[in-house]
Amino acid sequence: MMLEVVEIEINYGGINAVRGVSLGVEKGEIVTLVGANGAGKSSILHGIAGAEKLAGGTVSFEGKDITGNRAHNTAALGVSLVPEGRRIFGRMSVRENLEVGGCLKNPVAIKKGMEKAMSLFPVLKERARQEAGTLSGGEQQMLAIARGLMNEPKLLLLDEPSLGLSPLMEQAVFKVIAEIRRSGTTVLLVEQNANLALKISDRAYVVENGRIVLSGISGELLNDENIKKAYLGG
Repeated sequence: MMLEVVEIEINYGGINAVRGVSLGVEKGEIVTLVGANGAGKSSILHGIAGAEKLAGGTVSFEGKDITGNRAHNTAALGVSLVPEGRRIFGRMSVRENLEVGGCLKNPVAIKKGMEKAMSLFPVLKERARQEAGTLSGGEQQMLAIARGLMNEPKLLLLDEPSLGLSPLMEQAVFKVIAEIRRSGTTVLLVEQNANLALKISDRAYVVENGRIVLSGISGELLNDENIKKAYLGG
């Protein structure tokens, strides 16, 4: 396993938001976490990335125990988190946002990452000097993903990449996610649009009330009647 999560717990005050979650991601996979809003999916990603403190359990990346690592230390190992809501720097240019994403790299690597990002997202090349806050919602999401790739991650954690996007832009973003995997980056995806997420991923975990209640091959879950009723509107 590239990533192995064992019985992690995350608390917010007196609330047990993540309760004994275990999951794994193999190198080269797209794995998705699906579930209702508030189920604990984003908290799981943040716990893996070191952005939330674990109350219990362990996280291993490439065989190394990274439990309790601070976020920047986890990022330095090759794990990038693209958070929900984009969180770009609106008053900075597109180029400056990308440079921030590559802050752990040397100038040569930053230049290489910039070229790769702008090849993957041609619209960002066109708008390189434009203030990021003036981009459309879809363009901002592309910038957030591109910024996450600037660190040349081995594992990309994507939190709700389709949130607030039009159906057409959702499709564009998910095509890019597939391309990111083809380029050699492993992806762990949190997504409320279960239909799109299950179509693009290899395996999936279903999260309810902070627990994993079901897991399996994405194609099989896509055709599961209970999953259809609960998450696919069928």
